[in-house]
Amino acid sequence: MHSFLSRLNTIFFFALMCLAICGGIASISCFIPFVNPPDALKSLLYDVTNVDVDKFYHHHGSMRRGVRKSKFERAELTFSADIDLRDEFHWNTKQLFVWLSADYIGKDNQVTHRSSLWDTLVRSKSAAMFEMNAKMPEYKLIDPDLDLRDNNVNFTLNWDIHPWIGLITRKHSDTPHKVDMPVQYSY
Repeated sequence: MHSFLSRLNTIFFFALMCLAICGGIASISCFIPFVNPPDALKSLLYDVTNVDVDKFYHHHGSMRRGVRKSKFERAELTFSADIDLRDEFHWNTKQLFVWLSADYIGKDNQVTHRSSLWDTLVRSKSAAMFEMNAKMPEYKLIDPDLDLRDNNVNFTLNWDIHPWIGLITRKHSDTPHKVDMPVQYSY
């Protein structure tokens, strides 16, 4: 008949095929509206309510150790945000990666600059609701192209939905908070 290794090989690959089919069904189930309703039906709250530019500097030096000296602009700011992303969690959501970005368009070359100011990893539904008042960003807003002064900056809240099985989905707030940067530097 068949040897022991042949039977073991058949059982192993049959179990592997069953596991792959279950994983495929699980990843497709995220697109069922009952499991994961559209954003219009969710009660999501993601508002960046206030951004204050405390100090705005023009520097001539190295941005980090080992890099030659150059001119750059640096803004020290605080922000406030109300975030409630609990409705993004369902049975296939492993975690959310949430971050605040500052977006602005360069004056000379019309290139869109995007800088991440703050981020966090949300691993449970209970931790997906938080409020921040006058929070200092984790990362500095630095512009080596000298395009920040007298420019409009949009502060946008973004989040990635990491599932247990399936594709990562990226979403962002519909209405970014707009701030006009100062015209003069503070020394």
